[in-house]
Amino acid sequence: MNKKIFIYIFILFTLYLSPKNIYAQESNELLKDLILNNVIGEYSSENTNDGLYYINHNNDKIYLYAGNVKNNNISFNSLKFNILGIDINGNIKIMYNDNDLKATSKNYLEVLNNWYKEKFKNSQMNNIIVKTEICDTLSKGLFCENYDSVDIALITLQEFNNTIINNKTYLNKEYNYYFWTTYYNHKYYFNTVDDDIDTTKNEEFNIYPVLTLRSNTIVSSGNGNLESPFIIANTIYGDSENTIKEDRIEKLNNPRIIKKDEFDLLIKDNNLNSITYQINNNLYSIKFMKENMKSIQEFNLEILFDKMDNKIYDNIDNILDDKKYKAFNVVNTNEFPNTAITSIRVDDIFNDEDIVWLYYYNEELEEMEYADNNIIVEDGYITINLNKGGQYIITNNEINDLNNNNSNIIIYTLLIGGLLVIFVIGFIILYKVNHKIDNN
Repeated sequence: MNKKIFIYIFILFTLYLSPKNIYAQESNELLKDLILNNVIGEYSSENTNDGLYYINHNNDKIYLYAGNVKNNNISFNSLKFNILGIDINGNIKIMYNDNDLKATSKNYLEVLNNWYKEKFKNSQMNNIIVKTEICDTLSKGLFCENYDSVDIALITLQEFNNTIINNKTYLNKEYNYYFWTTYYNHKYYFNTVDDDIDTTKNEEFNIYPVLTLRSNTIVSSGNGNLESPFIIANTIYGDSENTIKEDRIEKLNNPRIIKKDEFDLLIKDNNLNSITYQINNNLYSIKFMKENMKSIQEFNLEILFDKMDNKIYDNIDNILDDKKYKAFNVVNTNEFPNTAITSIRVDDIFNDEDIVWLYYYNEELEEMEYADNNIIVEDGYITINLNKGGQYIITNNEINDLNNNNSNIIIYTLLIGGLLVIFVIGFIILYKVNHKIDNN
């Protein structure tokens, strides 16, 4: 009897330790979450530990592996890769880790594209891949201003340099290999003899393709080590045509100007739903929806409060006639990328549940123009839709007469003066007629 119990226990224990349980097969964990469980700290040139670091960039974070890392291995479409990190869009950049692909500095693009078509064009894994943001630069800094979006790339010299800690990097390999970065007619490559960077014109070296996975990519098993790489499931979290969208928030101590390159990245980001800029401890915020966003040259996020010249203030005071109001100036007078959903803190003037009107002050005509009404103050803020810059006024009373009162006074004066003239002329005519009748 005791022998049977022992056998049953042994069978149960064996089942528990099966690979399915050890590696949590079909665990449906997000790759991004598993990566972020291992963050060491902020990246700097003085780091000494191997692992995952973050870099602050405009209040967003970029993550990268640096040093002699051992836990960033994945298997994707039955191919071996290393995880390079997480880009500013929250997507995961990976680099091929097999030694079977060679090219010259002249034909590397052709070899790359052919490899990509062969491995992924008809693969069910194709819906997991997004465009790779790549920057061809020789800068040794951490960032680049001019990104291109491509299906497949190589690691750049800049990215490689940022993986080095204590002269060690997990990207040291046994074969010479090319970087994406070029210099005139030369192509940069990793020289295994010196463990250093060199240039060449047209030699044949290894290439290791770089591609990018969606931020909601699922891991079915593995822990990232070489013996047990993350196995990427053939699906993503959510429908591939309608992936989970991110409402990104960027907190700014002071307003700044958004440049065209940044807008272009936002437009290309398939995981983005909206971007909100919270400014000056959330004194105000400006939100842009990704949908229908246009590429523009730049956008100034600055809004100035209660800063108008005295002439405008005098005209507004005449029009508003002692009504409560808050004035603000949307500095950007150029094209908007799309509607700016703007929340403004107004609890210094109005109370929660107050209903306010929004007016635009036309400086050229010196008149108020209706913009919106029935705006409710909630939690000290109002939210309005803006499509042009300039001077705006929020007031808790409807303005029945939008024209400047000074103009009305002139009109009334002229009208009354005209009536007086008519009255005097009529009186004179009537007097003369009566006088003529009396004489007769």
